[in-house]
Amino acid sequence: MCNQLRILLLPFFCIFAVPAVGQPPLTEDGDGMTCQFHFRAARADWRRPGGDWLDADGRLHGGSPFSEADIASSPQTRVLAFDMASLVQEWSEGHWLTGAIMLRQMPGGRGPGARLYSGESDAEGTQPFLELNFADGSRRRIEPAADTTLDCNTIKSLGDEATLKVGGKISAALVFPLEELALREVESATLHLTVDKVYQGASRLGVFQLAPPWMSDRKAHQGIAAVYPGDKFPSGDPRVLFTADFERGPWHRGWTTVNELSVAERIARESHDGFQPLSGNALRVTLAKGNNLALDLRYDFAKAGLPEPEEAYLRYYLRFGKDWKPTRDGGKLPGFAGTYNRAGWGLRKSDGYNGWSARGAFFRLSAKRVLEEHVAIGSYLYHPEIRGSNSENQGWGLGPAGWLGTNRWYSVEQYVRLNTPGRADGELKAWVDGRLVLDREGMEFRKTSELKIENAWFNVYHGGVAPAPAEMTLYIDNVVISREYIGPMVIP
Repeated sequence: MCNQLRILLLPFFCIFAVPAVGQPPLTEDGDGMTCQFHFRAARADWRRPGGDWLDADGRLHGGSPFSEADIASSPQTRVLAFDMASLVQEWSEGHWLTGAIMLRQMPGGRGPGARLYSGESDAEGTQPFLELNFADGSRRRIEPAADTTLDCNTIKSLGDEATLKVGGKISAALVFPLEELALREVESATLHLTVDKVYQGASRLGVFQLAPPWMSDRKAHQGIAAVYPGDKFPSGDPRVLFTADFERGPWHRGWTTVNELSVAERIARESHDGFQPLSGNALRVTLAKGNNLALDLRYDFAKAGLPEPEEAYLRYYLRFGKDWKPTRDGGKLPGFAGTYNRAGWGLRKSDGYNGWSARGAFFRLSAKRVLEEHVAIGSYLYHPEIRGSNSENQGWGLGPAGWLGTNRWYSVEQYVRLNTPGRADGELKAWVDGRLVLDREGMEFRKTSELKIENAWFNVYHGGVAPAPAEMTLYIDNVVISREYIGPMVIP
């Protein structure tokens, strides 16, 4: 249990139970931690550039370290030792994120801090390690599974460097593999770091808890779906604008625009790839090898006889098949748009008058083993604030579920509120399984009130330009468009 101080200071960081599903890895390679991203492959941002941490009082970006050590310019000071007992005790009680720390320069240092040897160092005996002494007299030396510098002077990952830099706004992240150890039996713990160089004016280094945004214990939010178990929405509820469960008639029944090149069919069950239905039928969408388009399906509000809204919620259930491996490029998923066939897609830049879009996105992943059987999703945006490019990828890294496993159903919900023309007060939010994964405010989608939310655009598209490297399959079910937050389906 959290103590009272932590509850008062940081309510979202009280329990720190790391979810089994949706936890992206903290790695040091090109897909992992950088200044901007805690998981670069998923475009998942830190809360602020340079990384996030908790201090010993449980404060986000606080200044009280769990341990600290002097760094001096004297060449005799070669090894720094940090007492890690208090932080290891927190980990042993299930608090926070086990094994993940951040090194920061403490206030008072005027120089750029220190350069320390990393796990990639070739110099014998210089690699960092965590020494654990157990109650039974045994001792373990644990080397980091990942260590990297978070330096905002570059957009690249620095995890392959032989040194770590710490000083000023530059921090270092280290992740030790401790999950299988009996940490409750640890009597003492010491972090050992070997100094390569100390810069003039440096003072002390402190150890903090690394705290990626998904670490917070945010609860799942229920919405209007909780009132109608099994998603049995009545036709008379004015909040519900459209539903599609693919149970009756042609699979595109009720939709206003269907691209005949879409490769989709209604199915009830299938065994060759482990598919299991959500409830009754689902829509299977196939991205053929060598193709880009798999689905182009729209619900246009005006064509359906409804006023085009300025804010709306879209929820659907999504399941990636085990063959979904976008190793060549990312692509598009369902979301909202107001392109009016003028701009906001296909490299047609938005200027605030011609169109906009906020489709979903999936991102290209490398073939590394740690990324197998997972898909990173987010938003793919066209809006007039974008500089130097036509479009923008936005990862869903806020909560613990923007990192999806294959062969599992997820509730995916998005919300768009268009800005007042002349003001940057628009909003874009997303939830996975009811947990907030994106909360972006202060957006400008348009410069004229003539642009509205034209449609919910169910687009499944590989690229960019690159076609799919192999056949890939995903499944969609229980689509709802609403004026209010919908939330996950409640099983009756």
